[in-house]
Amino acid sequence: MVDIRSSGVGLALAVSLLGGASHGGMDHANSKTNKREVTGMSAQSAAVDIGPRKEFFLDDHLIADKRNVELVINPGEKHPGNPLLRAEKPWEGWRIYLYGSVIFDEDVGLFKMWYIAVGSGAVTCYATSSDGIHWDRPPLNLPAFRKYGQGNNVVGKFHMANVMNDPRDPDPARRWKMVCWHPRYRPGLDPKGKRWKDRWGYCTMISADGIRWEHHSPGPIAYVDGGGDVITCCYDETRELYVALLKVHQRAAGRTRRCFALTTSPDFDTWSTPETVLATDEIDDASIASRLDAARPILFATDEPENLRADFYGIGLLPTPSVTVAFPWMLWINNASLWGRKKQDGVKTVQLASSRDLHHWRRCGGRQQIIRQGTARTPPNEDWDSGSISTAVRPVIHDDKIWLYYGGHNITHGHRALYMADDPRRGNEATGAIGLVTWRMDGFMSADAGPNPGCLTTKTLTFKGDRLVVNIEAPNGRFAAELLAVDGTPLPGFDEAACDASAGDAIRHVVTWNGRSDVSQHQGRAVRIRFHLENAKLFSYTFGPRQ
Repeated sequence: MVDIRSSGVGLALAVSLLGGASHGGMDHANSKTNKREVTGMSAQSAAVDIGPRKEFFLDDHLIADKRNVELVINPGEKHPGNPLLRAEKPWEGWRIYLYGSVIFDEDVGLFKMWYIAVGSGAVTCYATSSDGIHWDRPPLNLPAFRKYGQGNNVVGKFHMANVMNDPRDPDPARRWKMVCWHPRYRPGLDPKGKRWKDRWGYCTMISADGIRWEHHSPGPIAYVDGGGDVITCCYDETRELYVALLKVHQRAAGRTRRCFALTTSPDFDTWSTPETVLATDEIDDASIASRLDAARPILFATDEPENLRADFYGIGLLPTPSVTVAFPWMLWINNASLWGRKKQDGVKTVQLASSRDLHHWRRCGGRQQIIRQGTARTPPNEDWDSGSISTAVRPVIHDDKIWLYYGGHNITHGHRALYMADDPRRGNEATGAIGLVTWRMDGFMSADAGPNPGCLTTKTLTFKGDRLVVNIEAPNGRFAAELLAVDGTPLPGFDEAACDASAGDAIRHVVTWNGRSDVSQHQGRAVRIRFHLENAKLFSYTFGPRQ
């Protein structure tokens, strides 16, 4: 079980597992949904104000009706050169993996990565790249880590480096910020009477350069007794909040599971009391047989039917102005313990989730994989990422694409090589490395139509902007849009017949009607949009200014 304290407020976590999940492509996972009755209300007051924000097709939040159109998950495209980084230095040991961050530093034009290496214990290392594909390990030789050898790129003995470049902070010593899992070697007692130095906790750190780090929080921002080690934190530019999801062990759907709790901070100093917001459920458990069967050739333990369950193990985040996208790591467990350490075997995959308020989450795309697991074959013929996948803290948006770096292993969570130093398969049959998967902009999910003409109509909404811009892929198809009154009647001059129907592939296609794109006369008014699709994929839409 778990005992969490929030530093600065000293309040225990009030366990609040929120409702269940529904079936279908967009599951309401742990969601308290308040349905509004619109009877008797004006259409204007019932409208959803999307302003100038981009809307995606991760959920049905703004969809009133669709015909011959399906919401489809689009797994990313793995880079053909994967894995891009392998363990190759003495201090990296037999495997590296991505419990950490990758950012593109625009000031110097470099990709920067903080990743875990397993040599003499786990350490965080630093790498750079000019193109995001070919990586260098700069020889840092920091005094505290010279024991790792000449030319090492070690920056700390912390875990899960959530690194943020913060140009908003006027203090140059705080320009780089990190939330991590770290041992605290400080005197003083935790709320249960045990010294901080005897436990690990979720802490904050600061740096002037992203390389030389010092502790910032006087103690853990959240303290976990009984299993933590994974935390994801990023800055939400829209909410102006540091948002962190941390792993906790709690009861959910009749079992003790790895779940995720939310804590936020407006200033990186004071953090809210964590609230559990994400937990797996019976729907996940019901699908575990097929998940395990896909990894059967490399599973280490024999299935124990009474101990089969699914847990959240980690998560990646991508805040956007309209919705927060998440990449939950799913651990599909098939036994109770191995090696006398309560280590469970199981395969780890990545799915897709979303939230509009950080507290209520939907599982997207029918809980399918958003990163395709590598193929499991009889060793040593398995793919490098067939046993386990973990994502970077946050994707990189670069060259109009979404770049998500990920760690992969060709072994499962309970493999002996992970826990026994004498296992001869370390670095031979058993490895861990880092790769890259990409999507087109907004490409995680789409509204798709085949050869039969389809249409999708939004709920009543208001917008701010002068033109309608869509992300569309229809090289051999057709796309058109019309603006409707609340009752579904096409607005004069903005009907389907007037729309300049297009076929092509563009991430910023400006919709026009008889050559005109100006829709400003309708901004602030309650309207609907109807999209017409044929052999097309629609990824997003937004109202923006003239250019």
